[in-house]
Amino acid sequence: MQILLMRMCLIDLVDHDRPQDADGSWEKADKWAFSEIYFRCKPETQASLMDNMSANQAWTMLEDLFQSSSSANVFQLTLTFNSLLVSLF
Repeated sequence: MQILLMRMCLIDLVDHDRPQDADGSWEKADKWAFSEIYFRCKPETQASLMDNMSANQAWTMLEDLFQSSSSANVFQLTLTFNSLLVSLF
């Protein structure tokens, strides 16, 4: 997911909080990054995300959620992510 966001030039939005001088273009990009994160999650994970979250908040919440994952979970996430990459091309 991180590589996908880098490819779309959205990675800065998940790595940093909203800047004080953010304008409308930042808000639009943030919503785009959030939607990319949201729609690539399973429905049970989507339920944990709120539409008023920033991309950074969603990213941090998911990082905390999956950081404690077991090896089997990591393997499953890798398979899922790889299948998403195949569908992009």
